[in-house]
Amino acid sequence: MEKVNASKFQGLLVGQIIASAVGALLLAVSDFGGYYYMNYYSGIRVWGYIYLGSGILASVLILAGMAGLLVALMTAVNSLKAKENLTADLLKQNARRSIIAAGFTASLAILGAMIFAVTSTIDKTDWWLDSGFYGAFIGGLLTVFFGRMILSIRS
Repeated sequence: MEKVNASKFQGLLVGQIIASAVGALLLAVSDFGGYYYMNYYSGIRVWGYIYLGSGILASVLILAGMAGLLVALMTAVNSLKAKENLTADLLKQNARRSIIAAGFTASLAILGAMIFAVTSTIDKTDWWLDSGFYGAFIGGLLTVFFGRMILSIRS
């Protein structure tokens, strides 16, 4: 088994950890998106938000996105903790897992945003994407980016 120098990859692994942790945290504690519309019968503006706990489907999808980022986080932490015992195979295996998990979350965020946009447009409501979406999408993409950089570096 070929050992690798962990110092070459330490910055990329820390980048993965930060991106996936911040993305999962934003998805957990903030809104994915919001909307409002005017109820013309009562003359009242109605505001609504999509967040963890706002509905069964939204909560399941948010939890699935968080799970993807948490798997990416755990694989990066495992690689970082291995330091002296880090083999090239283990590093590549963990990088691939983090890429798949974070890519799943970024794809899920895009899919959720598209469904949210279409249903809000059909209902003729004003809508916006919020920090939960951006955390999941950008956090997922950055984690994938750092994982691909890890795979591209020769040990």
